[in-house]
Amino acid sequence: MEERALLKKAQLGILPEPESNSCDSLVDALATIEHEQWMEWAKALLETEPGISKERTDRWKRFFCRYEDLPEEVKELDRKWAKRVLKVIQQRLA
Repeated sequence: MEERALLKKAQLGILPEPESNSCDSLVDALATIEHEQWMEWAKALLETEPGISKERTDRWKRFFCRYEDLPEEVKELDRKWAKRVLKVIQQRLA
């Protein structure tokens, strides 16, 4: 199901379950936002907290990229949070 149709259903209070295949594109759209938010947070933390280890800094910097360029296992972490957001939206619309 395409995003416009999902958004229309959201307006009507009807959304697919977060685990269903029909909302994969919506989950990935939310996961993209989640990744962008994480990058902003991580970059701000690296700039303001001098005690962060070089190992952690290097690990985080590997993921300072577009969501589409992330390894699948890292994308799945962002999807996990996106599904939580979608679940909250569903509960509020119910």
